[in-house]
Amino acid sequence: MNNPTTRSDRLLDLLQSDPDNLRLLGDAADTAFAEGRPELAVELIDRYAGIAPPPPGLINILGLVALEQGRYGDAASVFQSLHDSQADDAGLRFNLAWARSRLGEFEAVLDLVSEDLAMARSVAALLKIQALHHLGRLDEALALGERVTEPHGDAADLMGALASVAIDAEDVERARFWAQRSAGAPEGQATLGMLALAEGRMDEASQAFSAGLAVRSDSARNLLGMGLVQMRRGDMAAGAAALDQAAEVFVDHSGTWIAAGWAYFLAGDAARAMTAFERARDVDPAFGEAHGAIAVVQLLQGDVEDARRHAATARRLDKETLGGALADLLLAQSEGRTELADRIREAALTMPVGPGGQTVAEALAQVATRPSASRTSERPISD
Repeated sequence: MNNPTTRSDRLLDLLQSDPDNLRLLGDAADTAFAEGRPELAVELIDRYAGIAPPPPGLINILGLVALEQGRYGDAASVFQSLHDSQADDAGLRFNLAWARSRLGEFEAVLDLVSEDLAMARSVAALLKIQALHHLGRLDEALALGERVTEPHGDAADLMGALASVAIDAEDVERARFWAQRSAGAPEGQATLGMLALAEGRMDEASQAFSAGLAVRSDSARNLLGMGLVQMRRGDMAAGAAALDQAAEVFVDHSGTWIAAGWAYFLAGDAARAMTAFERARDVDPAFGEAHGAIAVVQLLQGDVEDARRHAATARRLDKETLGGALADLLLAQSEGRTELADRIREAALTMPVGPGGQTVAEALAQVATRPSASRTSERPISD
């Protein structure tokens, strides 16, 4: 006979002599899941299902295992079936909301996470705040943040998420307040770094972004911030690498693709710059910055007619686009002659553009961090 070391092992030994004991099978499955043995739990539930329909508690375990394994569609199906077939349960609604958030179904999250649930559980408040953020409903997120801060003010990830909402809403006071309460959470660090960057405190910004990346190396907001710091310090290649990585994590935040593109452009890599600018345009075809930036690269490549077309599109979509203004200036300078690549890059870095007379390098942080209608929060929920 084996010498079992865990409770689930002991229950398995008992099942060898009584394999169809439903109570024993259910207890073993529940214990295996609690002990971190999800595959065994699923196997035992399957054995149970071969004898009789599993009770809701065991079906819920199947949903939790699917969540752990990243099978969010399967998890949502399991939790939805339970939600439809039994009395309302706050924990089940939360599990279903979590699965829906992973599928990008943020309206469903808002329906599932009630105000009472958000006030009772900080992780539910986080989920609701992040859903509102993804949907661009920043005012609602800020208002909810004010209500949940009192009961959940020590929840670091929630405070960090609220700081991100506030900075996207250009509410500096609340952004700083929530970031300072985030106890080193990555989104809080990113907010503190962006505030320092906007105020020209490069060393402090770099330290904040580094601290955020030390906690989570794929934190898009901290990668974005670090890339902007490196650009401001003149290290375009390092800045481009960080910004490109941030854009890949964000996936559909057009401003980050624009920032990565400018970094590549200023580092002399026009091909990768164009790829990034085109990604920004694909994410949001109505984003004037993307069309203006594409026009600048086309000028570099000698494609003047297409550059004129994209510059005109940029002006139509946004009269204050940086790339469009730069493209117009370069078009005016290049009438009747071919511009050299290094002259165009120098102009892109140093020429005042836009209504405030900023250079591209100075204004890039504002472009990159501008809220968009697409995804602005890194993760539906922190792991």
